[in-house]
Amino acid sequence: MITPAIPLIVKPYKMRKKLKTGEEREYIIYRINLPKSLAESLALEEGEDIILAYITQAKWFHIFDWSNPEVLEEVLPRLTERERLELCATLAPESVCRGEKPHILVADPDKLKSLGLDPEKPITLKDLEEAVKRKALTKAQPPQ
Repeated sequence: MITPAIPLIVKPYKMRKKLKTGEEREYIIYRINLPKSLAESLALEEGEDIILAYITQAKWFHIFDWSNPEVLEEVLPRLTERERLELCATLAPESVCRGEKPHILVADPDKLKSLGLDPEKPITLKDLEEAVKRKALTKAQPPQ
């Protein structure tokens, strides 16, 4: 199941540690606090739980409130098709995505590369269809 992305803030904290030699070192650690509503929806309990998350740095278009009609009117036309698709895979409401929703596709990265696709970037069904058609046409052509 894919759920809409929830923006989380990463905060750096300075931590001091005293070494056995008596020397003190300062380290920076990074913490992400989960909103209570998210923790409840994930059924997290007090103690330690394992969470699997896909974390990526937000792009410039993720900073906007896409439920605001003014943002839709002003910013949406400026997005490239790829940026719109990336937005739809994370934060955008259905009105931005024209009914498209992200789905998980389990695939061998080498097979995606053999189709000419970059497995590190979002892939649409249209991208996959076109890549398969290209490969089928290449195989169908007689060798010269």
